[in-house]
Amino acid sequence: MATRRPTTTVPVGQLAYDTRRERRGIVMDYQDGLVWLRPEGGGTEWTAEPEDVRSMAEVS
Repeated sequence: MATRRPTTTVPVGQLAYDTRRERRGIVMDYQDGLVWLRPEGGGTEWTAEPEDVRSMAEVS
């Protein structure tokens, strides 16, 4: 039996941390199994795997 990966629980609009890219960003959407994030000050969005996204409370 395969082990399930943890999924993020960070709500849309909240600040999160992408552990793979070591970047903070605002969760913009969940689409096609990915988390869409945008830099805090604006800029180009990027995607992350849900298991790589943590709430800022988890990394603080």
